[in-house]
Amino acid sequence: MSTGADPELLSFAVDLIEQRGGLVECLPDRVLALLPPSLAKLFGLPEETPLGAEETPLLYGSPFLERLVDAATVQIPVVYGQIEVPYLKKAGFGELKAIWNPLTRQLDPLVCERCHHTIRKIQPVATDSGFELLCFRCAQKR
Repeated sequence: MSTGADPELLSFAVDLIEQRGGLVECLPDRVLALLPPSLAKLFGLPEETPLGAEETPLLYGSPFLERLVDAATVQIPVVYGQIEVPYLKKAGFGELKAIWNPLTRQLDPLVCERCHHTIRKIQPVATDSGFELLCFRCAQKR
């Protein structure tokens, strides 16, 4: 791809367009983008646009790059996903809630049921009538 564009800026543009529902085709000599109508209107461009061309330069300080950054910061697609897994605890049922963060594309960290610190690895510990979800430190103290 010899578009004359910075590779990191091109990657940023391609990711943003694809996240907003557009299609991008990388050809040996150019990169074509099929923008959704809302994005084409926001950028003031036709729906089928070559990236890195004269009207869409991907260089630091270019007006097109500024519009891309504005679109990325203003129109963040917010998708909040929550997974609930019921399990048995001493005092009845508990729930393990895992929250999907679309910005990091990861599950948010969980919290230890004893010390309430953030944990990345769960240590399920059996109790009299169920189990607790603990961090490694609390599970070792038991």
